[in-house]
Amino acid sequence: MRRYLLSVLILFALIIQANAQQKVTFSGEVRDAGGAALEFANVLAIDTVSKKMASFAVTNQQGAFKLSLEKDKVYNIKVSFIGFLPFERVFKATESNTVPFAIQLSLDAQNLGDVEVVSEMPVLIQGDTITYKTEVFTQGNERKLGEVLEALPGFEVDDEGGVKIQGKSVDKVLVDGKEFFEGDTKLATKNLPANVVDKVQVLQNYNDIGPLSGVNSSEQIALNIQLREDKKNILFGDIQAGAGPEERYLGHLNSFFYNAKTNINLIADANNIGQLAFTMNDYFRFTGGFGSFARGAGSSFQVTSSSLGIPMAERNNAKSLKNELGALNYNFAPNRKWNISGFAIGSSVDNTMGSVSNRTYILQPNADTEVLTSEQRVKSSSGLFKVGLKYTPNSNLQVDYNAFGRMANIQNFDTQNSTFSNQSNDISGTTSQEPYSIEQQLRAFWAQSQNNIFSLEGSYQRQVQDPTYNLINSGQPFASLIPMTGASPYDLTQLKEVTTNKQEAAFNYYRVLNKTNHVNLKIGNTYSSQTLSSSMFEKQSDGSMNSFTQPNLVNLVDYTFEDYYAGLLYKTKLDNLVLTPSLNLHRYKINADQNNASEGFDKTLLLPALSAQYKFRSSHSLNLVYNVAAQFTDIQNYAEGLMVRSYNSLFRGNANLMNSLYHTVNLNYFNFNMYNFFNIYGG
Repeated sequence: MRRYLLSVLILFALIIQANAQQKVTFSGEVRDAGGAALEFANVLAIDTVSKKMASFAVTNQQGAFKLSLEKDKVYNIKVSFIGFLPFERVFKATESNTVPFAIQLSLDAQNLGDVEVVSEMPVLIQGDTITYKTEVFTQGNERKLGEVLEALPGFEVDDEGGVKIQGKSVDKVLVDGKEFFEGDTKLATKNLPANVVDKVQVLQNYNDIGPLSGVNSSEQIALNIQLREDKKNILFGDIQAGAGPEERYLGHLNSFFYNAKTNINLIADANNIGQLAFTMNDYFRFTGGFGSFARGAGSSFQVTSSSLGIPMAERNNAKSLKNELGALNYNFAPNRKWNISGFAIGSSVDNTMGSVSNRTYILQPNADTEVLTSEQRVKSSSGLFKVGLKYTPNSNLQVDYNAFGRMANIQNFDTQNSTFSNQSNDISGTTSQEPYSIEQQLRAFWAQSQNNIFSLEGSYQRQVQDPTYNLINSGQPFASLIPMTGASPYDLTQLKEVTTNKQEAAFNYYRVLNKTNHVNLKIGNTYSSQTLSSSMFEKQSDGSMNSFTQPNLVNLVDYTFEDYYAGLLYKTKLDNLVLTPSLNLHRYKINADQNNASEGFDKTLLLPALSAQYKFRSSHSLNLVYNVAAQFTDIQNYAEGLMVRSYNSLFRGNANLMNSLYHTVNLNYFNFNMYNFFNIYGG
């Protein structure tokens, strides 16, 4: 055994040594004619045989670079920097050089001849913006934007279309400066054709609110996809179609139009092979609404939403799938002051899934096992839309209005057979609902001067959920709790409706004290009014109805949530350290009326937060975030009458629920070095 392990270790060491010998490092320094180091110069190694880029580097502050090359191959080393003559030299990678190779770039216009100074580089770094010239890194056989991004140094694209740059997730995608479907990375990476992309810009600390640019310390990263000039002012796109056995089919259409004033994107998809053009990640991004103003002050009140029928099934857990999607995104700027944008998304789903599960109830005397055979069918049609207006008469004022809506018609059919303790029950459950929601938001941002900035924001949301659940069971369901009088098969129906009206308002004042200090004073309010009603009835074999009026089987609840808050934030910069402490004072009032009784509470909370960031350099930082957050539930967890969730599950709320407090500490380290592409991040 020891000999075997020794042999494996020796073989492993030889493999490592062989691999190490196959790579050599070419290091160098780039300077101007005066000997000054040139930072951010681009260095490329082109394989002279394949004519493809083999390695790439960007010089550091000392003008140094390193290239990892295959041994004994011949490369054309190219160095470029804006305003200088390009440098080229053929180099054979025989061994790593111990003394950096000296490269001098010239500005001497008298010796230009037919050579032009460099006006465009593969990678250009300007402040918080990094621009990649994509044709330098791609092979020409890429089909979609995602494949282009994967070829760029420092980029990662996952299977769902999510993008990371230098270990940080991309929050938004723009095309020629305009949002592409709310900035959704998946729709962009999976649908934009590769051959239309000219450049990719990484916008760090992205902020789309001009008046707040000096005081809003955004950590967002956005991608701006710059199109080739020959792809503007024309309609372009692609079509995919396929067919197979068992009447399988696939159809996908992408169509795009861009010019200086108008952007239009159309995506259509229909298939029955389980390919999801619109995933749950997309669903949550698009249906998330506008977000709560109070969340930034440490308070959270989340309204429970019903599913809108976005397809859940993948190819590995479905019996049959039929998904259809149509999505339109538009952006129109009639002049420099006005911008109109929005999207409309329609989805139709008809999916059938099946499963067989075994459940052992270990608390039963005999540890009985239930065998459950299930088939679920989901039929739904749903729609999402958003309309946005933005008015920016100058760089100091921005006013915008947004309306967001969602609606659906959903039917879920569950057919099950449960075998338990030698008893067999046939179960049929049907849920139908037509939920809808509409949200509106109005915001204004005004920089009265460089030192005084104001913002006023307001929103209103109305949401209605109306699920009806019908349960047919050969055995009497919940016999000890629901007094059904009919005979098998038992037919039980539950009606439920939840209506929500929620409004928010927030005012912020930013005072810039000097270049390294500013304060932010905020006041705001959240008010939510909800009603919930539910009832049950039994359908007899003769068609008559038996309604249950027992207090524990009926809900009629009125619930209000109020939050009034004021906060103070102070931001200071001490050399490389940025500290942002804040305090938010909240006054809450919660009340629930049900069963001829009123329950609720008033509470005052002081919620602190602290953000600390130490920057070693622009792409090397250590971040600490601590905050205390108060979270409150909505009406559905307060209703004390029983509600049926499935054939074997009941739920009831608790009118005495209080809020929860969360203490959160996040410590994140990030380091990316373009000199040697060393990348480490964690937290």
